[in-house]
Amino acid sequence: MQRSVVQSLLKLFTFRNNETAFDLNGSIDISTPQDNEIRIVRMNHEQTRKVELLANLEDLTYEVLANGKKVSF
Repeated sequence: MQRSVVQSLLKLFTFRNNETAFDLNGSIDISTPQDNEIRIVRMNHEQTRKVELLANLEDLTYEVLANGKKVSF
């Protein structure tokens, strides 16, 4: 199980480093659609790439979408 966690983290770091939605000149929007949810949206400067995180703090689940496609770590 430990190895699986490390592999997931490496995949997350690789995604973060390669995804252009995390452009330093891009935008970030943070909202709380429900009391137990956090939504973070990152877009690159040209607004051609979008990554969304929707985290549920009650049941400890999350979903990541890159331009509308689900990303798994």
